[in-house]
Amino acid sequence: MIVLYNPHVDDFLAEPPHFRFLKRRPLKKYGFFIDESLRNGQEVNVLIDGTCSAFIPEKIFHQLPKFLRHLISDLEYQRWLKINQFGSLVKRVEAPQEKSDQVLLAFSYKAATGNFSLRHAVLSRYKAVVFHLSHYFILTKEKSDHIKTLDNAWLAGDSDVTEVDYFKKFFSWYRKEFLVLSFAIAPRFNARKNFFKRQNKCVATGSFHDLTQELPAEKYSAFMETTQSSTYHPIRKKIYEQAPLHSNLIDCQVSPYRQYGSASKLKRALNHFLVKQKKYFSIDLVDLYNDYRFAVVGEELAGFPALGAFEAMACGCVLIGDPRYYKGLGLLADKHFIPYDETLENLLQTIAKKKAGVTNHIADTSLDFVRGHFNSAAVYERWQKSLLCLMV
Repeated sequence: MIVLYNPHVDDFLAEPPHFRFLKRRPLKKYGFFIDESLRNGQEVNVLIDGTCSAFIPEKIFHQLPKFLRHLISDLEYQRWLKINQFGSLVKRVEAPQEKSDQVLLAFSYKAATGNFSLRHAVLSRYKAVVFHLSHYFILTKEKSDHIKTLDNAWLAGDSDVTEVDYFKKFFSWYRKEFLVLSFAIAPRFNARKNFFKRQNKCVATGSFHDLTQELPAEKYSAFMETTQSSTYHPIRKKIYEQAPLHSNLIDCQVSPYRQYGSASKLKRALNHFLVKQKKYFSIDLVDLYNDYRFAVVGEELAGFPALGAFEAMACGCVLIGDPRYYKGLGLLADKHFIPYDETLENLLQTIAKKKAGVTNHIADTSLDFVRGHFNSAAVYERWQKSLLCLMV
């Protein structure tokens, strides 16, 4: 049996209650896992253990009495069920009291941070605890230190990052197989326009952080110190900053993640909850991608590709990407995408060179590949296979 761990505290699988309260748009990057389960008439088993809160910061929540933490978690979970209109197939289960043959799926974003001792005993009773590393660039050392205390821990992510420098820096102790549990592409992303009727230019999409202005600062210090970068997606930031200079090659639709500026520390703390992505979310990405022959979305320095890269390919764009971040996904450079070395100079050279050539065969090949391998049903089947194998 696969059990989801505190899925109500973030927006990876469904809309969390604090997003509804703050009127933030949930991304539900892996929402297909619940959706496909319900579509197939299968139960979705959920563990709510009172160690995470959707609304209350960890430092405060973990200091509350146990009964109060459980009460708050229960209320949040009930709200989560109602917001997402989940029926009886989403079933809350109890934590095992002894060694179990169940697999627990957790997202390290909150499951591997804070007072880990509150959950350690329960997690250790599962046959396997799979920590998905999406957003592991936040508090990376803390997450690594916590996860390695569990003998039954497995690591997973959107691609195989075991050869990425950032991963090796913090997870050199990991010796098991790294599970590739990727996202899926929503059906609305599809090719509507003939390749040769599109603009012979590259569109750049995505958002970028300024980590020097994010609070609390300690969450981002390990990443900045290790990478010497103040943002997770440096190519996006460079394209944004130099957009007017290269408009003949790239149409920039990149935007800052927040409204950055010289605000007071208090205002910056409040802005942490108010993500300023109205411009990005107001764009019809399907129409946008269908208007261009090429797309660059930019990979994160911690190792994972962006969902937008696959959405662009599903819309018939030729993706320009760094091959280091697509391992374990079956994508081949020069067959499914055009490689570059993650520098702006090389990106511009690559676009200029490919504009003059015929690249529609790459668009066609990648379109067929992502349609077959990254639709919800196909990705769900791979997740099920990978997770259930751990029970053997």
